[in-house]
Amino acid sequence: MSGLAVAALGFGAMLLLIALRAPVGLSMLLVGAVGYIHLSSWPAFFAYMKVNPYYQFANYTLSVIPLFILMGAFAEKSGMARDLFTAARGLVGHIRGGLALAVLGACTIFGAISGSSVATTATFGRAALPELRRYRYDDGFATAMIAIGGVVDLLIPPSIILVVYAIATPPRQWPITALAASNSDFDSPPRLANCPISRNIGITDRS
Repeated sequence: MSGLAVAALGFGAMLLLIALRAPVGLSMLLVGAVGYIHLSSWPAFFAYMKVNPYYQFANYTLSVIPLFILMGAFAEKSGMARDLFTAARGLVGHIRGGLALAVLGACTIFGAISGSSVATTATFGRAALPELRRYRYDDGFATAMIAIGGVVDLLIPPSIILVVYAIATPPRQWPITALAASNSDFDSPPRLANCPISRNIGITDRS
């Protein structure tokens, strides 16, 4: 069996394990181990596992990722997310659809604190979704705005995606990455807020 066929079969097995509610990390480890052993041998696998896991976890560069997530957790537990949402609502809440724009603004600011889009989406799902429902926003539109705010977080440093990309690319490409991120940071929220779907959807905000 070729390496491509093994990869395709392993990817399908991983998705099957995840669908069976196995932990994602365990599914990836199990499928990767079986594939590595099939393509090489048991001694090669044990030699790899003896050295590589320690090297990966001892890598100082990658330590920035859990620290960013921890910083976002601190911000969530301190109530900062709700305060950011309240402040953004005070700025734009008086215009039509202002509450939805406040979600985008608060997510943008929170994205500069936490590099995890999942953490941003989960945090504002708890902080902003009840308010959006209280002002009779459609559930689909409300959850979409929170999800968009989480996606915007990916473009704002410290972004975990940008950190991983910077680690994986040569240093000569870093200015290009930084320029792309800076051009996206301040342009994305207004663009998303002014898209035809956001402007034409039936918003019944009374704030």
